[in-house]
Amino acid sequence: MGDMKSARDIAMEKAEKIERMTPEEFQKRKQEEIKLQGQGLATKYIDGVGVKELEDSLLKLEAAGNKGVVNAAISRLVEAIALQEETVTERCIEGIHPLISDEETKGLMNQLTELLHQYSQAKSKKLQEIDALGRNILHQRRISGSAIGSFNMKTNPEWKSMMEELEQPYQDKLDSLKQQLIQHL
Repeated sequence: MGDMKSARDIAMEKAEKIERMTPEEFQKRKQEEIKLQGQGLATKYIDGVGVKELEDSLLKLEAAGNKGVVNAAISRLVEAIALQEETVTERCIEGIHPLISDEETKGLMNQLTELLHQYSQAKSKKLQEIDALGRNILHQRRISGSAIGSFNMKTNPEWKSMMEELEQPYQDKLDSLKQQLIQHL
């Protein structure tokens, strides 16, 4: 039991470590803490906190001298954008827009939004084609009526291959835009 330290002892040890830090180490540690705060607030937003609360919390932290917290949050939101996660992606875009102010970032976000819109349209069209193809195959096999309702084309390996083929160019472009956005912050 003698190995247990009191809260005071732990705090004193931390204080001693901070005192021994060089100014560069201290600044680096502070920037890491700010980054974690921004990412944490962005994650809370993704999980359901309102956009106004996100914006208010970030601006309050930034006003308190935590420069970079907004960029850290934007970076986390950009990282969460994915073709397969439409709901999360929409939420992330909604969270990013009020946080950006410069025209270049807005332009990149517009490109990203347009790419996602194009992907959504292409996906809908491809799903209709796949559905028609599946129904045609069933018709050729003389399967109709209520049996068609339980047929799931998504379990077909060809369907997965067709969807991966559709997604790949969009995913490449999305990754490129996300990287540009993060580097621009």
